[in-house]
Amino acid sequence: WHPAAGEQVTYALERREPLVVVSGEMGTGKTLLCRSVVDRLERRTFLSIIHDPMLDRDDLLKQMLQDFGVISKDRTRLAPAKGHELVHALQEFLLSLVPLHAHAVLVIDEAQHLQPDVLEQLRLVSNVHDEAGTLLQIILVGQPALDAVLSRPELRQLKQRVSRHVRLEPLGIAELSQYIDHRLAVARDGARPHGAATFTPEALSAIWRLSGGTPRIINLLCDRALEAAYEQQARSVDAPLVEGAAAELGMRSAPAPAPPP
Repeated sequence: WHPAAGEQVTYALERREPLVVVSGEMGTGKTLLCRSVVDRLERRTFLSIIHDPMLDRDDLLKQMLQDFGVISKDRTRLAPAKGHELVHALQEFLLSLVPLHAHAVLVIDEAQHLQPDVLEQLRLVSNVHDEAGTLLQIILVGQPALDAVLSRPELRQLKQRVSRHVRLEPLGIAELSQYIDHRLAVARDGARPHGAATFTPEALSAIWRLSGGTPRIINLLCDRALEAAYEQQARSVDAPLVEGAAAELGMRSAPAPAPPP
């Protein structure tokens, strides 16, 4: 979801901007946003997605080189390589993309856990450009703690490369309604048996209050409430069904979201 945020990240990739940061609380849809953007990348884009931010510098470089197809993914065949050799291999690969009019994208999830020396290494290896821009674009995806990590004095040069910072906020009640309509449309296309149900205005208010506008919690509440409506052969989901779903899930009301402007 978050179409405006998705457009920002897509635009940054099209412009070959060097470093994009996507931050938000747990469950706000950061990973889903980046996945939807990545799915629309041009065919000439090489992609590396890092799901383990605890990798050290050399292991991160090896993972990138494997994802880009430079070295084998079979770890039993990986020859030991020193840090400078890995850096050289990556830089040679990036330069080989110039005649192909291609470039590479690195996405790191849960980036708030990256160590400063790993982030500094990323800055160094991304200093390879052609006339269109950087040859290695980096997208750091993380929780708000990522902002504090990037504000460390030793990472000043890296932070200066941040061209765009996209912050995902909880959904307002109007956005929540659109989000649920979108998910219902997807459910109907997938022929899910309870995909045709609708939500009353009171149900939407209850979901917003219980979820705090967090998409992950909205999904849980809606799925459980839709199941209950299907079992009762109800054609709409009302507030009591939502409250019952919350009770089954052991949820307490989230802090009330700020009212939309």
